[in-house]
Amino acid sequence: MALGTLILFFTLFSCREVSGKSPFEGKGRSFAGKKSKMVSEGELADIRERHVKLADSLAAKEDYRGACIAYQKALDELMKRGMDHGFDEWMRIYGSLYKQVDGKLRKSRSLFEAGRKHFLADLYSRHQKERLSQAASLSGTVRSTPLKKAGSLSLDGTLVLAVAPSDSPFADSRQVVGLFAAESGEKLYEESPVPDDRHNPQITRWGRSYLMRNPVWSPDGTRYAYTLNGALCVNDDGSGKPVLVSAIPDSRTENDVAFWWSPDGKKLAYVRDDGKSRTVYWNMAAGASEQKVSAGSRACFSSDSSMIAVIAASRVHLFSLATGRSEALGSGDECAFSPDDSLVAVVKRQGGTWSLDACDLKKRRETGLASSRDFRAFTGSTPRDITFLSRNLLAFTLSGSRGGRRVSEIWACSLPQGGISMVREGELRQWLATPMRLATEQELLFFSR
Repeated sequence: MALGTLILFFTLFSCREVSGKSPFEGKGRSFAGKKSKMVSEGELADIRERHVKLADSLAAKEDYRGACIAYQKALDELMKRGMDHGFDEWMRIYGSLYKQVDGKLRKSRSLFEAGRKHFLADLYSRHQKERLSQAASLSGTVRSTPLKKAGSLSLDGTLVLAVAPSDSPFADSRQVVGLFAAESGEKLYEESPVPDDRHNPQITRWGRSYLMRNPVWSPDGTRYAYTLNGALCVNDDGSGKPVLVSAIPDSRTENDVAFWWSPDGKKLAYVRDDGKSRTVYWNMAAGASEQKVSAGSRACFSSDSSMIAVIAASRVHLFSLATGRSEALGSGDECAFSPDDSLVAVVKRQGGTWSLDACDLKKRRETGLASSRDFRAFTGSTPRDITFLSRNLLAFTLSGSRGGRRVSEIWACSLPQGGISMVREGELRQWLATPMRLATEQELLFFSR
């Protein structure tokens, strides 16, 4: 909310001066004409004492994470006051304190993010080395901690990126992207990921309504991608000014329905659905000329980010981004590359049965790892979210009915022999950095060998 919301306030104020109309007219909520309530200095003093003073002391101790949470709470409290006031009245009473707190939040946020950059770079490097290891099991001690906020987890599992309702009654968009503490659910800060140029016809094609979905961290955790009104955007530097990676759709029937980061964080693959067919494209994360790959409904990058595997009509095709050449790999409905790109794990579905196979890209030989025959008590099962945890260890979510109860379970499969074992009930969200951590929908699992 911080910088983006403040810019929006002044944009709304400017619109009122030009048109002579209240900036709140026609927005569904009308604050103009509301009778202002008398506000005592005690209210402002209360916000300063409960939130701002605490945040200042945390910032002085260089606890910028805690300072962000406290400053954001102060801004949220100020925004709630807008429910009882018109814009001009709110600015007269709360504007000065808001700008002061907003500036402090932006400073603490900048210091917090700067401190994490070196940490994230080291963590990502160790994470990549862990994936190249020969680990073939998740045996040993397992402990867990609950996650109070669902969304895209940071590499270390402490922060969650998620779309949340805006606390500002003045904002055009009722959604923002927020950064939350995973263990407590507290909000560190938020921002409206809508470009400053709000009158751009590409942005306002569907009117002044901004639908944001699915923010996902880049592999190194330094930026995130999300969809905005069907377009794919990347917040590249934390400024709140997104980069449009894919073109804005021409109609409501055309959407970028899914996207995937490349492991090096420099590219994005995405599926465009025009209502008649689905096509996979890719582009640089910084935005450039998008490249069409082929018809398809799913895609994934190779670990070195040089190839894209595309699923089309239950067939897997490999595409080289350097040469543009394609190669048919065989049948499959979902796939994943091993960390060294020597194998591709493929899920094949046929009728009510399925199999999970490993395809050796050099020898062009398939090895069966698991199948529906191994789960006879698990009816209607289908594996998904297949993920290589290491060179010799694969994990996947298995959903179906067991004993009349609908369940989802996380299973691990060792390579090359294909031994399988259940890890936990739940759905696999992502494999985090070292020490070995696996996130489900509701908890974070820690493994020790």
